[in-house]
Amino acid sequence: NNLIDEEVDTEGEGKDDDEEVEFVNPTMPLAEVRKVLKQTIEILPLNTETDFEIKRAMVKQIRETDSEIIRTACRIQ
Repeated sequence: NNLIDEEVDTEGEGKDDDEEVEFVNPTMPLAEVRKVLKQTIEILPLNTETDFEIKRAMVKQIRETDSEIIRTACRIQ
């Protein structure tokens, strides 16, 4: 009976894999966003494939944040 319950519990797992994960508050200044992401990457343990996926997503977010900082700076000038 417990085995059946466990199988039911895991059926829904993984269906949200394609959703974008937000690491930071959208109202936070971009420089602060970048700082938080960099600090998080530095302390993130890399023990599992999921840890590496999280790190890759954070690195991608840092690149996007850098691009947005540059676009914002160009608009200001």
